[in-house]
Amino acid sequence: MTRLLPTVAAVAVLAGTLLAVADPAPPPAESTKVARFIAQLGDADFARREAAEKELEALGAAALDQLGAACRSSNPEVARRARDVVVRVERRVGNEKALVPTMVELNAESTPLSSVLATLSKQSKYAVHLWGPDADRHGRTRVTLKTEKVPFWEAVRKLCDTANLQIAVVGGFVAPASAFSPENSNPFLRKPPALPGGRTTVAPPVQSPTTVYLEPRGKQKRRPAAVYGAVCVEAFPIPDAAAVPDAATALLQVWVEPSTNWLATNGVRVKRAVDTAGQILSARPDTPVQPPQIVPGNGVVIVKNVQGGVVLVNQNATVSLQTVPEFTPNARQVVVNLKPGPESSPGLTELTGVVFGTVRSGAEPLVNLTGLKPGLPAEGSHPTGTEMKATAIKRDGGEDAVDVELSYDQTVVRGASPADLGGAGVSSRAGEAGREGEMLHGVRVTDAAGSAFLPTLVMCSQRVEPVGRRIVLMLRLALRPAAGTQGPPSQVVFWGTYGKPVEVPFGLKDVPLAGGKK
Repeated sequence: MTRLLPTVAAVAVLAGTLLAVADPAPPPAESTKVARFIAQLGDADFARREAAEKELEALGAAALDQLGAACRSSNPEVARRARDVVVRVERRVGNEKALVPTMVELNAESTPLSSVLATLSKQSKYAVHLWGPDADRHGRTRVTLKTEKVPFWEAVRKLCDTANLQIAVVGGFVAPASAFSPENSNPFLRKPPALPGGRTTVAPPVQSPTTVYLEPRGKQKRRPAAVYGAVCVEAFPIPDAAAVPDAATALLQVWVEPSTNWLATNGVRVKRAVDTAGQILSARPDTPVQPPQIVPGNGVVIVKNVQGGVVLVNQNATVSLQTVPEFTPNARQVVVNLKPGPESSPGLTELTGVVFGTVRSGAEPLVNLTGLKPGLPAEGSHPTGTEMKATAIKRDGGEDAVDVELSYDQTVVRGASPADLGGAGVSSRAGEAGREGEMLHGVRVTDAAGSAFLPTLVMCSQRVEPVGRRIVLMLRLALRPAAGTQGPPSQVVFWGTYGKPVEVPFGLKDVPLAGGKK
């Protein structure tokens, strides 16, 4: 098979293209507007060409079909500008669909905080808990709060403002200076503080990947924050000792909804930074982000943040938190280093930019081979570098079978399981629930009518190529009809998930800085 190397750009473009296809055609009036702006891309006036680009970008997915045709325009200016708009729109559409937020609505009138948290947990399907030295008393505080249907993190932010709370932990990742964090000693092992009447607080609750902990803010300042879809970006003070020499340094923490499979925080780009002295600061190269060590096993999940904090997700686990003197950002943090101005400044009045990350996609068909003929191999590929070759054969006794050669980069792609598809596999139409036994190693075989076979693995070999982590699987699947009479095998589909690059724009005010003097 011809090797197709995976690239981030290819994945991003493909994701956007697939998503765009699903969008409905624009209404006639909007279609006419799109056509007018496309024609304006070739206007003799530069300002009108620029304005047309902005209008088409604002129209978004509704303009993609016509823009696709404009990319092939005989006018090179129209074609170039149309391609630029398509890339920007597809990237934005891909972002929005990869980071769709959970929508919730809070309506509380002098309601105990504990009840509001229970409502938020029920609506979001996350376990949202309160923890801290005074959590019992704080949970009885009465809260009045009303929101429309808003993203989960917007509701959390409004609740934090109303009840003087702050985010402490999400899925095992800890806020700097939280009561959970290592620098505040080991809250899991120390004796719980006493409350009036001789009661004590409950030890920090058992953590799980779907749990969010809030804690009383006390006298700490409200953290600057921005919400984009399923992500909240917060700014934190960073220890002076951790600041880069001759730099003004800010620390950003990325909070991701537990249902969003965030794989990595890759970096940050600063668009505008203005400090309290009115100086416009430019960015220096940011500190590389390092991933955590995650070790599953026996019901225990260990999330070891790079700076030394360790969280065990298991009710019976012994938890040990360690600290190291130096500060290193964990996998949900990015450090922003700016070139300081002539005057020293303790903070930024404005910080806008983009955090770059990678999320894992939902399960989808990556390679689809149709029209199989006995003894004739069919081949296909996906821009992630996934390649598949399949050949329909007859086994001894006349039983239908298919030989499959499947190759993909394990750092990018993972074969789907029934659990990735809602626990039930797929049916003849993509995305519908079917029988769990219809899929092996993410491979599913159907006849020409789309009726799935029940495969049995009769041969399997695999090798990992010396360079990189590319795996090559050789499978022979014996095929048994799932129900009734079926035609011969005609279609083989490889279902998988893969890492998608995403961009999280943010705009923050009153961001604390460390350093900040030349």
